[in-house]
Amino acid sequence: MYTYKTFKELFEETLDEAFQSADTIIAQENEKISLFQLYCEEFTRKIYKYLKKYEVEGKLVFIKKLFDIKNNIVTEYQAMGCVIKLPTGGRIVFEPISHDPIAASGRIDATSNMGHNRAYFVLLQSKTNPQNYIWNTSTRPPNIKYNDIDEEIFFEILFGLIQ
Repeated sequence: MYTYKTFKELFEETLDEAFQSADTIIAQENEKISLFQLYCEEFTRKIYKYLKKYEVEGKLVFIKKLFDIKNNIVTEYQAMGCVIKLPTGGRIVFEPISHDPIAASGRIDATSNMGHNRAYFVLLQSKTNPQNYIWNTSTRPPNIKYNDIDEEIFFEILFGLIQ
């Protein structure tokens, strides 16, 4: 036998379903943010590994920095990036932008006060192990191409930022 529901009961059920759905969305969003924060720290450590020699020699200053990020779902959080200061007064900033850019799991932009260049780093799932994510360089649209980052590619990008 079918039981008729009042509009009030239907309204309350709809609210309950929406509330449960919102909790799930928030939990998923928080998981993505935590993953992005973890990989931003890894990215910063990798950069430091490449540049530590030059900091020890006094040729640059490497500063880890937490950047504030405002998400389009009204979420605010922080993620690790860095600033590289050169003796010439030049600064290169590696700033986390988002944990959820289109077609990626994260993005860091690198900018410099010495030129007009900008570099993009995107966090993509590993092709060999989908459980892992790898930072890649990204070319500008419309013909976007991705390359894994190694030391040589990093220094090529860094050189482009100071020219």
